[in-house]
Amino acid sequence: MSLRILQFGTGIFLRGFWSDLVQRMNDSGADLKITSVKLTASAEKEPESAFTAPWTLRLRGLVEGREYDAQRLISCNDAYLNPFTDPAGFLASARDPEIAVIVSNSTEAGIAWFPAPRESATSFPARLCLWLEERHRSGLAAPLILPFELIEDNGAKLRDLVLRHAAEWHAPVAFQIWLGEKCDFRNTLVDRIVTRDAAGAVNAEPYAFLAIDGAQREELLPLSRCAIDFLWTDSLRPYRQRKVGLLNGGHTALVFPALEAGHATVIEAMRDPQMRGFLEELMLREIVPALALSSGLGGAELRRYALGVLDRFANPFLQHQLLAIALNSSSKFRVRLEPSRAAYQQLFGTPPPLISRAFDSFRRAVCDGRIEGDILHLAGTSPRSFRDDPEALRQLKSQN
Repeated sequence: MSLRILQFGTGIFLRGFWSDLVQRMNDSGADLKITSVKLTASAEKEPESAFTAPWTLRLRGLVEGREYDAQRLISCNDAYLNPFTDPAGFLASARDPEIAVIVSNSTEAGIAWFPAPRESATSFPARLCLWLEERHRSGLAAPLILPFELIEDNGAKLRDLVLRHAAEWHAPVAFQIWLGEKCDFRNTLVDRIVTRDAAGAVNAEPYAFLAIDGAQREELLPLSRCAIDFLWTDSLRPYRQRKVGLLNGGHTALVFPALEAGHATVIEAMRDPQMRGFLEELMLREIVPALALSSGLGGAELRRYALGVLDRFANPFLQHQLLAIALNSSSKFRVRLEPSRAAYQQLFGTPPPLISRAFDSFRRAVCDGRIEGDILHLAGTSPRSFRDDPEALRQLKSQN
């Protein structure tokens, strides 16, 4: 059976992540097509044909320590809607019985409350509310809705915003009930690094992860055929802890020791045996046992994931700037590494030495640097800076 997916967003993450997954489902026998919906009024960086014609995705990285470089033909994107220039055409798509799934990536800022009358509403939750109201009016089935924005409880938060718009606009009660009871909003967790190369082509790392909470909907999306790290699950919490603790926590732990060692990018640091050894020991000896205690995931599973993260950090095709990761480090240490520090101390009765070293390195950077508003200028002869919470920076500096 042919099904269509309505995709809110045209950015490279959806192209390098979701289009690849849909193509994988099609390659295994499904018949799925994507209609892309423009989210902002600004001009697209690419012609409309970029979202409606076959294109090539390049997957580049390390797999089990070996370089991987492959190309995939993506032919599942075949329609494009611009609600800013053609609002009637956008709403008409709600009357398409083939559309059964909605996905989105409006960035973290997109799932937020922007009050507006229905006549001038342009935010993603408001557009979705208008589309779903037309869907209900047509008598067609309620869709499965999968937001891929990187915020916790993304599906629940999007649902609440759409319901709030419906209530603010005094939408028919029957629609509001249908919206709350029939539309299948799900929380999700996604993970893949997607970039553009020097020529502007979309590149992605080989690794991809998707978890969706709730009962499986394989009749709509046979995702189990995709040959990626995927699951339908009753709880996203342990997998979010795994990602935040090892992937994000590993990045944050690496930044300031690597900057002190004179490195500018993650790959430079990973080519330094001392830096790689520091990070590997921190992840395997401190974060993995801490997460095994706090997440409920098995140590062997966490160790496999950690080794995969080290491969991802060592991807020779990515130039991930350490200063970009340093942004808002005060909150990142609190969210990404403090839970592992506390769990490690609970397990062993002593602070984790390598997480402590990473934090001490951050503190030295703050104490030796110069605070200007929300910018920390690092000490040294070359200009290097990043933004952070000024009050948190001042507090750290005062502890010197």
